Amino acid sequence: MTTRAAIRTWLAFGAVACALAGCGGQEQAAIETVPAYLPSAEALWRLKRVVLVELDRRDASPQVARDLSESVFLAVQNRRVFPVDLMASGSAAPIEVTMPVGQGPRFTLEQLGEMRSALKCDAVLVGAITGFGSYPGAWMAVQLWLVDLRNGRLMWGVDHAWRTTDEATSKRMRRYFASAAGEDESDPLRLAEMSPRMFSSFVAAELAQTLPQPPGVVSSEPRQSPAAKALAETKKIFTN
Repeated sequence: MTTRAAIRTWLAFGAVACALAGCGGQEQAAIETVPAYLPSAEALWRLKRVVLVELDRRDASPQVARDLSESVFLAVQNRRVFPVDLMASGSAAPIEVTMPVGQGPRFTLEQLGEMRSALKCDAVLVGAITGFGSYPGAWMAVQLWLVDLRNGRLMWGVDHAWRTTDEATSKRMRRYFASAAGEDESDPLRLAEMSPRMFSSFVAAELAQTLPQPPGVVSSEPRQSPAAKALAETKKIFTN
């Protein structure tokens, strides 16, 4: 066998070995990311205004639903994919948006027209907390959909559950809160397990990360990151 032929053989063998082992971490990275439905990124970038309706609290307290809704609003806003406003529960909303249990984002043409006219937006973000468990072994299941009010089509959606007992999830949580913790010796993951607000901050960040940004756009991070703010508030609660 010539030297060139030997090199080609070893390169082919290496390529097969890398594919089987997930070389470069690409396969592992794909496993660890949150799956999302996204038929067209460009369609999201053309939206002029989106309204996030406070999430339904089907299996959580009103405060948990409120915390997650506010966290999602800030995370999506900082992502700068499209302009977004929050319609909180109990506010002077021009219209009530309700989601039938188990039917997903299904609206009649009449409902779509009413929402578009009342909210003056192109699309709505609607969803629910479909499962929630507190410490120990905290977890949260969320459904979130972006519905085009002009035609009723689903533009983006996530249906996922986050469990602190899941190894991949706990690793991502540690990375998320690492910069916020700094040299603090407290365990952010343990605090997040006990604090729905901290957990909501992490879930919201992962939800927003599945929204593709337009070319040339970067996230607009506030002075104090959501992770740092949630960590500081949680520590204040548990130390007082």
